[in-house]
Amino acid sequence: MNDKIHLLPDAVANQIAAGEVVVGPYSVIKELMENAVDAGASHVTVVIKGAGRTSIQVVDDGCGMTPSDAMMALQRHATSKITSVEDLYTLQTMGFRGEALPSIVSVSQVEIKTKTADEELGTLIEIDGSKVVKNEEVAAPVGTSITVKNLFYNVPARRKFLKSDETETRRIIAEFQRVALATPQVAFTLFNGTTEVYNLPAENQKQRIVGIFGKKIKHYNDYLIPFGVKNGIASISGFVGTPESSSKNANQMFFVNGRFMRHPYFHKAVMQAYDRMLAPDCNPHYFIYFDINPQDIDINVHPTKTEIKFENEREIWQILLACVRESLGKFNIMPSLQFDSHQEIEIPVADTTVTPTMPTPKFDPNYNPFKSSGSSHTSPSYSRPSVPRQWDTLFTKQKETTTGQESLGQQSQTWDNSQQTLNLSSADNPQANNDATLFNGSSDTGDIFLFRNRYVMTAVKSGLMIIDYRRALERILFDELMLQLQQQQCVSQQILFPEVWELTPEAMPVYENIKEDLHALGFQLEPIAQCAFSIIGIPAVLTSVPRIPQVLNTLLAVASEEQQELKRELYEPIVAELAATQAAHTVISNNKEELQRLINKLFATTMPNISPKGKNIVSIMPDQEITQWLG
Repeated sequence: MNDKIHLLPDAVANQIAAGEVVVGPYSVIKELMENAVDAGASHVTVVIKGAGRTSIQVVDDGCGMTPSDAMMALQRHATSKITSVEDLYTLQTMGFRGEALPSIVSVSQVEIKTKTADEELGTLIEIDGSKVVKNEEVAAPVGTSITVKNLFYNVPARRKFLKSDETETRRIIAEFQRVALATPQVAFTLFNGTTEVYNLPAENQKQRIVGIFGKKIKHYNDYLIPFGVKNGIASISGFVGTPESSSKNANQMFFVNGRFMRHPYFHKAVMQAYDRMLAPDCNPHYFIYFDINPQDIDINVHPTKTEIKFENEREIWQILLACVRESLGKFNIMPSLQFDSHQEIEIPVADTTVTPTMPTPKFDPNYNPFKSSGSSHTSPSYSRPSVPRQWDTLFTKQKETTTGQESLGQQSQTWDNSQQTLNLSSADNPQANNDATLFNGSSDTGDIFLFRNRYVMTAVKSGLMIIDYRRALERILFDELMLQLQQQQCVSQQILFPEVWELTPEAMPVYENIKEDLHALGFQLEPIAQCAFSIIGIPAVLTSVPRIPQVLNTLLAVASEEQQELKRELYEPIVAELAATQAAHTVISNNKEELQRLINKLFATTMPNISPKGKNIVSIMPDQEITQWLG
């Protein structure tokens, strides 16, 4: 009987392992950067091309490898980090399994150039899908340079399911940030093609955080609250953001012994510390570093080594909660010092040479408030003005008012029967199909009025129709912009004083993905620096909206959240946000003719009863409900 079980070839085993270790270009960046840090590098340079598909190069000035070590590093489970099982419980390095480099070379074409300090020449090794095609001596600086080309070239299915260049670039930048934040004592540089994205010198933790995220939020340094505690269980330190700096897409990171990790349980501790301090849908920023005895944690849980088990997890949770609460309490109690006093009132300095005296009250004993000027008597000078009673005029006005009220119902009924009725389908408004009437320019608009500067109200057949002014305007602007986009006729308005729009490096891929959409909407942007643009033109609908850079940041956030691969699918959320921004900055008019025009335009749109964000615009209060309320 033939045996069926056999040992897989190394190339096949490496490709299977690569499925867990090498998920995409960003995981290659992570593994190679961590190896560079473990090699004792003081500066690490990362260069990517084609979002990592074309090539990834990581250069470090670490200890380098000997020729035999460089060949051994290509074998599975070959590592210099551990030698026995006991070493797993005393790990001080980022890597230890010896799987990353063999997995990478099995699905790409790799060039390794390395040299140690005590050797005259370095070693050049070229690998093509786990096969060594070149191994020779070359001149090289001390350290290691690894270039990964054509990732997944021999695994077409894996390469096919990679995301767009913009998405993969964002992931690479995020992974670069995590390693850089975990090791601030090492200098890092990142190039996207020939463009320098980051140039981070060796610095302390706070400087590294501000250096990475400071461009995204102004005065980011002022929003970080430091904290720290050290006891027999753990040493916890870091920075948490002020409640005012919270945002929907906040930066939240944990690090343990110089390694990035995810820990939902500890995240709950931080969120509980911010209880009743945050606005709805907002999250706090935090960067928290744990320094724990390696014997008290287990990092050999997940292939990516981002999930870590803690022996004293519950105790650390309590310590973290108390520490963050204490730091937030100190921040709220202690007032911040404001050194910018150019607009403050100057308080005069007290003159010590002058003896203070009690102020003496002064008054006129002959003053009489009831005595008129030029008269000697003390009676009040006030007298009731002589006004003709005009009872007939008053009666005429009252009669006109009464007559108008009586004719209002007749006028409304006549108007309801004569005007064109639109078909509005809404589950909340069963009478909408019969009652939503189009105002077609009639000059008689006495039955339209504005309530609380927000709601347009008018009578219809079965009751009272209420229209949300802001949402109606959103729907009108949304339809107009979408039509202009479809016809490529968006109007751009040149601005007299161009504004500067600064982006973060991680936001640049998102901008590249939607820049054509922004241009189609009417934004005209000119690059003035690596991550900065001059706004010289804006959509005509935004001429009354201040702070255009903030509007662009909002559109960028919308595009990032949608994560759509097709640019056309990004139009609707972006246009909806533009329409909402314009509507929020529009002055509401209570002029009846303006209200009539608004209703005309609303009922001419594609969906007059629903706003672009899915909220009701029109509601009808039936006559029966009004009668019940009045009894």
